[in-house]
Amino acid sequence: MPGMGDGGEMTASAERHLGDQIARELYRDTDYIDDPVIGAYVQEIWQRLLVAARARGELTPELDERFAWTILLGRDRNINAFALPGGYLGLNLGLIAVVGSRDELAAVLGHELSHVTQRHISRIMSKQGKQMPLMLAGLILGMIAATKSRNADAGQAVIMGSQALFMQNQLNFSRDMWSARPTASASA
Repeated sequence: MPGMGDGGEMTASAERHLGDQIARELYRDTDYIDDPVIGAYVQEIWQRLLVAARARGELTPELDERFAWTILLGRDRNINAFALPGGYLGLNLGLIAVVGSRDELAAVLGHELSHVTQRHISRIMSKQGKQMPLMLAGLILGMIAATKSRNADAGQAVIMGSQALFMQNQLNFSRDMWSARPTASASA
């Protein structure tokens, strides 16, 4: 992935700290799995991806040193994997059960790795922080409109509109991150 700039206002250390807090909670969750066989299978694939990312320069020395690069396995049967702050990834058993090969699992883990190396989580959190005052202003305006007009529907409309704008901005950010990824060029 090409560099997309820094992670926003959140430092790598702060992102790691947040990830550590989330991971501690996940380790306590009854759905957390500490299975040596599944863990070894996933780690073999994961370590190869990390080596390749380092070799291509996609994993900066700072992030390589500061982030955890740990995969947490969950008992959940949903087909899902997800990136967490600070280099943690979540991987559900449901996904492991349906992939047809190591390469398919590597593709999913590589996708999640790119979210971490591109610091998408940090940027999303930074963008949310900048939009929060606007969302709060919309909520306050909605409450004022409701009391002044004595029409709860008018206030609800303003509140819902500000929330919809907030969510649309989040979707736009996600689309921007998706469209900024490199595309494979077709050879003739």
